Amino acid sequence: TDEKLYYDAYYALSKGETIDAADGLSQLLKLHPGNFQIVRLLAGLKRRTNEFTGALETLASATPETPRQAIALKSDECQLRIQLMQYESAIRLAREILPKARELSMKREELLILDALAQAHRNLGLLDETKVFAQEAFDSAEAHGFIRVQALAVSHLSAVAIKRGKYARASELVEVRESLLADSNDKVAMHQMALTRAENMAATGRPLQAYELLTKETIPRMRRDHNTYWEGYAKIVRAEVQRSLGNYEEAIEDCGSGESLFRTLKNQRLQSFAQVVCAETMMSAGHLEDARLLLTKARATRTKLNLQLILLQNSLLDAELLLLEGKAAEAYAIAEAVADSYQSRKLNNDKVVALDLMARSALGMDAPQKALRAASEAVQLGAAEHIELDISIRFTHLLAQQAVQAKDSKRAELQALQSEAREMGYKHLADQIAASLKVTNAP
Repeated sequence: TDEKLYYDAYYALSKGETIDAADGLSQLLKLHPGNFQIVRLLAGLKRRTNEFTGALETLASATPETPRQAIALKSDECQLRIQLMQYESAIRLAREILPKARELSMKREELLILDALAQAHRNLGLLDETKVFAQEAFDSAEAHGFIRVQALAVSHLSAVAIKRGKYARASELVEVRESLLADSNDKVAMHQMALTRAENMAATGRPLQAYELLTKETIPRMRRDHNTYWEGYAKIVRAEVQRSLGNYEEAIEDCGSGESLFRTLKNQRLQSFAQVVCAETMMSAGHLEDARLLLTKARATRTKLNLQLILLQNSLLDAELLLLEGKAAEAYAIAEAVADSYQSRKLNNDKVVALDLMARSALGMDAPQKALRAASEAVQLGAAEHIELDISIRFTHLLAQQAVQAKDSKRAELQALQSEAREMGYKHLADQIAASLKVTNAP
């Protein structure tokens, strides 16, 4: 019967058996073209197979018969626009339909719309708004027993905590999410939590353990599950870890592999993410022209997608490249502007990165007092729980102090910091400190 075909397709899709679902839906559509429920399920199938534009077109072919059906279609459209990186249009649509969903007492759709608002603001880097919508989604989902939405909200809150350097809080949130999903078979959620755990390890002084987790457990599991998105993301996270460990060629290889996977998904935002991580690694390895090409590509993509906050990261790397090329004054001006932007957004951890670059640029300008002011402010703000960043800003602060005081006045402290960096596994930083010690030891 038609009903049996529909539910067979529904359950096949819920279990990830997309071929069986497609067969069932194809038969149903021949019998009932344009049917709301069938069209919506077909759009879900296309979304599951990363055919986001096709899914949006399929939704447009449905004719809702009731106000509730219209809201459900627009809620699905919000999710698809996020997948297509149309974040502003997703936010506008979500804000338009949220009060209507509430008026019609459509609690499930209300929660999914709140999640869409959190996700879209998160992808735009608007952390305050992300936190507000995620917390509202969590509280309402908890009150009404929607565990999946609670878990999604916790994921957004965890991402905000990581961005703000609150790694202990992020770890607590991962545990909350694990307890929420303990009885589910949500592989995507498990992949997300594994990556959060690895990122926390790398930032809090355990990059070797993060590498082991990613290499031996996380990436192989994602590959077995045929989850291209999360496998690509994990490879970029591992590339960042490899860079910290000083394994530049391996990091570049991971970036290339991750970008290739994102290209198959047509995910330009994450392609630009891979390009930026690769460019940063290439700068560390001395491949400046290759880094410039990648930064140019990433900037073009992020500009097109209007990722304004994330573009600030590009600007800092542009400044880093200028500093490496000996254009310290230009680098300082860019870093100062970026620091002001982060200040206006209350992103202290990001501002610390910009201040650190300002201090290093001022040293390159032979302006030790200016360098010391920027470095002292960075140390005063602190790096929260991000140990690698903490070592980096203390290193710059020592160099600035030494430039003001005497050539070799901070040698013992630099040596101790080098030992700390090596002990933590941050070979990239340890090598930088070693190079500075050779300079201060020169006649």
